[in-house]
Amino acid sequence: MDTNFDVTLKHLAHLLKYVQVSTYSETIFEGWLKDIDPLSGNLLLVNFDSDSKTKPVILVQGHDCENVEVLREDDAMKNSIQYFFNKEGLKCLESSKDVSEHKKCLISWLKKNRLEIEESEDKIIVCNSVTIHPPYAIEDCISDNGRVLVMTKNLISSMPETSKEATDSD
Repeated sequence: MDTNFDVTLKHLAHLLKYVQVSTYSETIFEGWLKDIDPLSGNLLLVNFDSDSKTKPVILVQGHDCENVEVLREDDAMKNSIQYFFNKEGLKCLESSKDVSEHKKCLISWLKKNRLEIEESEDKIIVCNSVTIHPPYAIEDCISDNGRVLVMTKNLISSMPETSKEATDSD
């Protein structure tokens, strides 16, 4: 089977944005574009509004997709969508209050382990080398220095579950 990825992935630039999808069957769908199937071009839309009349997950067939228009972009929602759909996100940290609480615990934990910490906007910078983006999980660590990156990830993975244990001082 030959797949033309230019056709199936033509909406790749719209990933993790709130879009309106018009179909050839004259139906219009709205939601956050979570995924695109590279083989079929199917679009997966998600909605988080509990009072909304729309379904929480919508699959739009790639062959029926006529037009995709970006209605809005939101970096906080982008991070939330990515985090919600990974293993750890399904278990915990669903609200922004939980994310900010987790950030505080993580900073406390890193400081307790005597690492140099700097906060820049919503990011945590460790030892002027590792940047941790929201929602502050192991997968959210970025660095050019592999050694410090591995050390930081190991430290985060050993962080106690309860915030009290992480924030207690020596």
